[in-house]
Amino acid sequence: LDVTVHNAAINLCAKSAQWQLALGLLRQMPQVALQPGEVSYGATMSALESHGLWLLALDLLNEMPSQRISADVIAYSSAMRACANGGEWQMALGLLSDLLSTCMEVDSICLNAAVGACDSSSQWHAAVDLLGDLANHRDVAANQIGLGCAIRACIKCGQWQTALGMLSEMPKARAEQGSDLYNSAIDACAKRGKLRLALLVLNSMPRQRMLPTLVTYNAAINACEPSGQWSMALGLLARICEEMLMPDEISYSSALG
Repeated sequence: LDVTVHNAAINLCAKSAQWQLALGLLRQMPQVALQPGEVSYGATMSALESHGLWLLALDLLNEMPSQRISADVIAYSSAMRACANGGEWQMALGLLSDLLSTCMEVDSICLNAAVGACDSSSQWHAAVDLLGDLANHRDVAANQIGLGCAIRACIKCGQWQTALGMLSEMPKARAEQGSDLYNSAIDACAKRGKLRLALLVLNSMPRQRMLPTLVTYNAAINACEPSGQWSMALGLLARICEEMLMPDEISYSSALG
């Protein structure tokens, strides 16, 4: 067996959430005279991240230099996501700070991992500050995923005005022009029973030159359910038809309860 086969096997374990097997394969490589590389470590850390095994991920990240392997952006991102899933948002931000001190080019993947860590722990202030600090750093730009994480963190903590402000600033932040970010915000409002805010976000989309999609309307209809606003839900269902969109099963089931 060669390195490529081992890496493929570790990747398969990562996709199957079999972190023990992935780690075992990595440890087996030197025993069969194979030298693990960036791909080997990156794939193993990817297997760890979904389980929030941040201590193991950090051990691997710190181990890489001793094996004469450069920890790349992908490895750092995996370690940050492991920290995020383990509730260690401060550790994730520390990793980002370490990465920024190197000569490596930090991309939006790392930004999203760090902001996602803040989102997972409802650290809205840290998420907003991070986006502001990194908006003009090297080639890092606040994109939809990073903004979405920050906005969700704000909504979780009841910071509605901050969330709406970030939505209105989206074009200035060079975020991709699309409705996914608005869909995410409306869905977050729906999960917290904030119908009025969900409708405010929905109705603000035309001002930002964004067209609501069926997913957008479905999320807004879903926000009507907790407060029993069935007439509003039916009105949104009618708007779907007026926009020449085709209601689906989710539309009808949400609107009709």
